[in-house]
Formats: sequence, C-alpha cells, structure tokens
Amino acid sequence: MLISDYFMEVDGDKICTVCPHQCRLSVGKVGRCGVRKATDEAIVCLNYGHITAVALDPIEKKPIFHYKPGTSVLSIGSMGCNMNCPFCQNYHIAKTLSADYTVHSPEDMVRLLQSYPKEIGLAFTYNEPLVSIEFVIETARLAKEAGRFVVVVTNGMVSETCLMDLIPYVDAWNIDLKSYSSSDYDQLGGEFEAVKSTIELCSRHAHVEVTSLIVTGFNDHLKEWESVFSWLKGLGGMIPLHLSRYYPSYHYHEKETDVELLKELYRLAKTYLDYVYIGNVFGISNDTYCKKCGVLMAERDIYQTKLYHYACPSCGEKVFIE
Repeated sequence: MLISDYFMEVDGDKICTVCPHQCRLSVGKVGRCGVRKATDEAIVCLNYGHITAVALDPIEKKPIFHYKPGTSVLSIGSMGCNMNCPFCQNYHIAKTLSADYTVHSPEDMVRLLQSYPKEIGLAFTYNEPLVSIEFVIETARLAKEAGRFVVVVTNGMVSETCLMDLIPYVDAWNIDLKSYSSSDYDQLGGEFEAVKSTIELCSRHAHVEVTSLIVTGFNDHLKEWESVFSWLKGLGGMIPLHLSRYYPSYHYHEKETDVELLKELYRLAKTYLDYVYIGNVFGISNDTYCKKCGVLMAERDIYQTKLYHYACPSCGEKVFIE
C-alpha cells in the first residue's frame, strides 16, 4: 500500500485525480479501478508493487512494430482497471484483487531487468498499469537511469497531470482506441475525449502505436472507423494502427470478428494511414514496406521479426526507430 499524492479533499471526501473518473470517495470506499481507497488522511494505492505476471516478450507482442523491432521487453503486470469492458481478455487480473501476486519494489523490478542483456527493455502491460501510476513512474524512472527503454500499454484513461509526470520516462506507447463514439465508451466505463487527448499528448513526446479491437456487434461499423482513420491521419499519419480480431471472452460471447471485415477495414485504413496491421489472425502478412517506394523493410512471422533496414535503402525514408 502506498499513500498517493494524486487526490483532493472536498468536504471530508477524497477525490482521486489519477484518471478522468475523478472518483469521490468517503473513508473506506474504493474507486472504480478497484485499487485506490480512501482513508482518513489520504487515498492509498492498494496494489502498489503487486505483480501478477512477469514475462520476457517480443516487443511485437505489445504490439509495438515500429520502435526497436526484433527486440524484447520484460513485461510486468499488476491488477485493476478503470474501465469495464465485457470482452476483456485479461479479466482474471484486471477485474479482481484476488489474483495471485508477489510484492516487489521498483528497485526489485529494475534489478531483475538488469539481469537481462542491456538491449532488453521494460513494458508495463497486461492489466491497466496506470491505475498504479506511482509504481509505474518510479519503476520507469529507475529503468531509464539504468539505460533501458520503457514501453507502456494502456487504455489511455489517465489524467493529464499523471500523464505529464510519466511521459519523461516512456519511449513508446501502445494505446487502445476502442471506438470513436462517446456512447460506446460510456458503455465500457470510459471517456472517449480523455482517451483521444492521451493519444494526442503522448504522440507529441514519444513513439505511439494504436490498437483497436474490432468486436462483433459492438464497434464493427465501417463508417465509424473511417472517422478514426481520418483523425489519426490528422496527427501526422505516422502512428501505426493495429486492427485486432476479437474472440469471445469474459462476459461477451458474440462470434469472433469476421476476417473479411478486418480486411475491408485494413483497406480503408490504408487510404489514410501509412502503417496498418491486422492482429490475432493466423496467416495474414504483417510485413512492413516503405510507404514511399515499396521496399520490403521487415518480415514478420507471428511475433518474430526479420529486420532488413531501419531506413529505406532506396529513398532514405525512416521507417523504424532504433
């Protein structure tokens, strides 16, 4: 447990300022994320240092395709989430405090990271990491001091104050964009404009890739997604987009996403964006080609990458970040 600095006090209640929900909590109450609790004096983070998962993953699994391709990250996860998606893939840690965990300090995690070769980075992932923003900031800071790169995979539901405190320590982000509709986000317990703001702000400071899970019967509408593609293009067109196939999970049991729909979305997205990929579908190519002259830059087999060039040998276009 850690006493948080991210709260305000109003008429004896504590208002959490970690995310846009701004949960107003009386003593003993817990926020919507399930991991931040009001006490007499403050708000405490119940899951500080509670690690439910640790794995060495290809960076492509996050998915991050255009930052340090072919490298690996030490991926760590905790518990808790400030959204309530009925199709959550990681509900066993995101929606419970009873998952098995071990307690580690930021120093512990960076010592573990340093036991791996120096080209290995650190990724915060699996649950929604930013509900434990204090742990993420301190661990990321120490990782950067140790000369490692840092990746954050997030739903984007975080306050600007917290985000600006974290941004100096993050090299690459993968941010979920679940819809381009406020009403859809309302159904999931999120705030659309807040997520848009997170993507915009992060893209001004670091490498950003966006993942959109296309869910049967929820957000599988071409017209809606054209608005997404147009908006992302307005951010520069260089943000890679991952269109991911949904499979039944948690409380949602519609059939898996139609592959032909994903292909149609891919074709539409490519009219706006330079780099688009389809995820969670076996047998579909996710190779990368130079956007200007079509030279093959990287071949991918699931999460394994064969990198040929960082910059195009024909036209000089910079495709990947080293």
